[in-house]
Amino acid sequence: MNEEYYEVIGSHTFHMVKSKNTSYENITIHRYSFGGRRRNCVHLTVYGEDDDIYGHIDGISYSKKCSVDRDLLRGHGTTFMLKAAIRVVRDLHPDLQGFTLKDNSTIACSNGEDVDLAYLSLLKHGKTWYQKHFGAHLLDDERRERLKNIIKFIDEPLPSWSDFLKVYRLTHILRSSLKRNIKQVYDHSTSIRNLVSNLDCALYNPLITSIVSTHLSFIRDEMWVIESRFETDNHYTLKSLHTKPTYIEEHSIKRMFGGRQWPFGKGSMDMNEI
Repeated sequence: MNEEYYEVIGSHTFHMVKSKNTSYENITIHRYSFGGRRRNCVHLTVYGEDDDIYGHIDGISYSKKCSVDRDLLRGHGTTFMLKAAIRVVRDLHPDLQGFTLKDNSTIACSNGEDVDLAYLSLLKHGKTWYQKHFGAHLLDDERRERLKNIIKFIDEPLPSWSDFLKVYRLTHILRSSLKRNIKQVYDHSTSIRNLVSNLDCALYNPLITSIVSTHLSFIRDEMWVIESRFETDNHYTLKSLHTKPTYIEEHSIKRMFGGRQWPFGKGSMDMNEI
């Protein structure tokens, strides 16, 4: 598998490693890895031939060292980095139909617990992070329409506290201390969107798990699509490198989002940036 090395020069500069091989079904596969002073920050795969070409977002991992020239900002920097990668790969493959992904993203709370980012964003904004920033939609038309209709529940008036506990089967799930803390916020909330937005991150998991199992479990592990016509405003120059980039920080990606199994890297975003 031959590798080619590039610099993507824009408002941030990234290294790009491009490789190409052929699968057992004789399909050409292009793999792209983006990074900066740290390697392996974004992975994209392009596969297919002629006018039947698709991309897949295999994963993303954040570090301020993902940029070559200066620190990459948390939150906004992650969005910028993926948009830049999508723009470059799409320009290299003009017939690309779009990018698929499995949204198993998570975000870390200050107490060290990981929260499901896709569901948290849905409950706070009615959209996932990928929908909000990249116009993503579910691949399955029926489930896409179902999500569009059902997500309205986040703005419906809250029932009484006792009915809320029954509806979401929380009576025996929440410890007494968690129940007290959530109720304090609940008493001043008007909707699930309002409740989740006002809760401390450490209280998310038991609540989100119960709400999701009631309303949103049908989208778990579903495939999402970012259309090829998605517009990015990333302007760049692609410069070929003669040697492999040198990385200050080696990194074996264990925590990413976008692919089947990799969630959002810890510390990638602040809660108020979701």
